[in-house]
Amino acid sequence: MLLCSVARLPKLKNSLAMLHLSDKKRNKVKSIDAFVLNLSNHLSKFVKLSDYKKQNMAATLQATGIMMTPETYFARVFVRFIIKLLPAIIIFFVSRPAALIFLIWPVKCIFDDLKKAEKMMQDKIKIIDHELPRFAATISQQLKSSRDVVKIFSEYLPSAGKEFRDELEITIADMKSSSPDKALSRMESRLGSFMISQLVRGLQSVLNGDNGIMYFEMLSYNFKQFEIQELKLEAIKRPDKMRVYSYIILACIFLTLLSVIIIFLYGKLKSLV
Repeated sequence: MLLCSVARLPKLKNSLAMLHLSDKKRNKVKSIDAFVLNLSNHLSKFVKLSDYKKQNMAATLQATGIMMTPETYFARVFVRFIIKLLPAIIIFFVSRPAALIFLIWPVKCIFDDLKKAEKMMQDKIKIIDHELPRFAATISQQLKSSRDVVKIFSEYLPSAGKEFRDELEITIADMKSSSPDKALSRMESRLGSFMISQLVRGLQSVLNGDNGIMYFEMLSYNFKQFEIQELKLEAIKRPDKMRVYSYIILACIFLTLLSVIIIFLYGKLKSLV
C-alpha cells in the first residue's frame, strides 16, 4: 500500500476488482498482476508506436480479448521483464556465472510475452478455420430458403464454437447497427484469415443480389479439402516427434542392460577376490 501511494497507483483492491471484471475466463487474479498493470498504465505514456503498429496491435488485442491499449501491453512486457530480471541482478553480486544462468529465464520470457497476443490470435484463427467448412455448407443450405444474412448468422450461433460464436455475435450487432456490407468487412479485417476473406466475399455478393448457393457449395468443398490437407501435413510431422521418444526408450533399454552387465561383472569380481 505504501509503494502504491508513493508511485501514485490505485489501491490493489480496486485493481484486483477491475482485473477480475475484465477477465472473461474469471481466473483468479493475483496481487502482483494488479501491481504490474498499474505500473504499466503509468509507463505506457512513454511508449511510442507508429500508427500502423498501433492499429494492428489494437485489433489483435481486441480480437484476443486482452483489455488494454497497445502502449500498456508493451509497457507490461517491459515491467514483467524487469521483475524477472531482479534475481539475476541480486545473484550478480554473489556469482557472475550463476547470474548468467538466471538471465536466460527473463530473456526467454520477454520474447514469449511479445509474441503472446499474436500466438493467441493465430490459435483463434486456426480454431475458426476448422469450423468454416461446416459453416459454408450451412450457408449454402440456408440460402435456398432465406437470403437474410443476419438471420443465417443468428440461427448458426447455438451450434458455433466459442471463438467463432464471439465473432458472430460482434458481427451480428455490427450488422444491425450499421451497413451489413461494412460489418462483414470489419469482421474480415479483425481476423485476417484467407478463408474468412473468401467467405466474406461470398456473403457480400449475396447482399448485392447474387444467388450464392453454388459458390458456397464449392467453398465448403474447398475448405474441406484444405482441412484434409492440413491433417495430412500434421500426420507427416508426427513420426518426427515420435522418433525422439523412440530414441529415449532405446537409451533406457541400453542403460538397463548395461547396468545388469555391470552388476553381474561386479559380483563375479567380488567372488574371485
